[in-house]
Amino acid sequence: MNYKSFIESKKKGELTEEKIKQFVSALAADELSEKQILEIVKAFDKYGCTNQEVYFMAKHMADSGVNLNLQKEIGFCVDKQSIGTVSDGITLIVMSVLASLDIKCVKVLSDSYGIHDNLLSKLKSFRGFNALLTREEMVEKAKHHGVGFIENQGNIAPVADKLYKICKENDMLIEPIISVSIIAQKIATGISLLVLDVKSGEGSVIAPDSATVLADRLVQVGNLAGIKTVAVITDFNWPISASVGVGLELQEIKDTLSNAKEYSGSNMLKLAKEMVTCVLLSCDKAAGRSKASDMFDEVIKNGKAYEKFCSVIDAYNGNPASVNRIEKLIDTAVSYITADFDGYVNNINMKKLYDSIRFVISNKGEFDNSAGIVLMCAEGEKVQAGQKLAKVFYSHDNNRYFKTAKTLFEVFEIAKDKVVKNNNLFIKVVI
Repeated sequence: MNYKSFIESKKKGELTEEKIKQFVSALAADELSEKQILEIVKAFDKYGCTNQEVYFMAKHMADSGVNLNLQKEIGFCVDKQSIGTVSDGITLIVMSVLASLDIKCVKVLSDSYGIHDNLLSKLKSFRGFNALLTREEMVEKAKHHGVGFIENQGNIAPVADKLYKICKENDMLIEPIISVSIIAQKIATGISLLVLDVKSGEGSVIAPDSATVLADRLVQVGNLAGIKTVAVITDFNWPISASVGVGLELQEIKDTLSNAKEYSGSNMLKLAKEMVTCVLLSCDKAAGRSKASDMFDEVIKNGKAYEKFCSVIDAYNGNPASVNRIEKLIDTAVSYITADFDGYVNNINMKKLYDSIRFVISNKGEFDNSAGIVLMCAEGEKVQAGQKLAKVFYSHDNNRYFKTAKTLFEVFEIAKDKVVKNNNLFIKVVI
């Protein structure tokens, strides 16, 4: 393939499907150098990509590996994808609720995505969990347990994965490449419905305007691919979950599903309910938002969602009880962040929060599995001097907490007077 001729064609207008197929084939055959690939990506960025071009790229990249074609044996199945931040575990809540409502869910797991952890790393925290399955094994688990997980062994949309990695390593992850990588994998999986959680704001890597563009693109290209797609754009200027750190996040998920504990400032149930509502309405399982909301509440309150969560982890040889409360572990240290004076928590700076906790977690070049933070307050809450705002966990041999303690205290902006803010978690739903 002549990459210069390809770029010239892009400059002149919309690329034909045949041109795009040649590009994908050249990527698969290693005919292009990394430099040439990046030149092509720069052309996509400069001249833009139409939805049709993104769809053709996703389609042929899906064909570059195995096609699971899950609808053939499972029937109607749903996939849920988070975009724009670290994995927050909402996927596990959404899938557990949907499966308890007899809606099949499927998910390809990969190490390629996520900043310091992703869904795969969370699931592997349950001792014994294994999703290195054949397609047939995954199908059987989806049929019997309602959730099908399979770890990508490099054979599901491999060209999309390759392009994504090259762009990520070179700080060239432009919107069309993100869209292609997501939709290519979903086409290869063979899902019926895709529900997207696109986060924007302080705690996300996506700006609000960009989030809308990305959500619009994904919905339109997903529909072109024959996948019913709906996107929820979430404002991540304040916490979604109250916990950061794999073990702590999983404990919050378990507590949330089992109604065992309510975390201050957590919006996990609120976001999960919106995602489930979008699915129930999109597949005509509920007659209106009120009915969908009631269906969600019922399986949380009667324990069916939590039972489903535990049974799914167990089905993949994981031990749900292997994730315990970190504060009970002997080798874990705990420190508290407290308020200096009476006032109101007018802001929890999400960027500072995540940057600081990532620093603590990355101890001595390795991840400290005990490290993390649990918020003990919410934005807008009135606090008193000395009141605990957050609990920080870390291993005894991890001194990184002390190096970033000052920044962690600055995460919580306390003021004498309360600032009225428009704390609307949801920006827009795109269908």
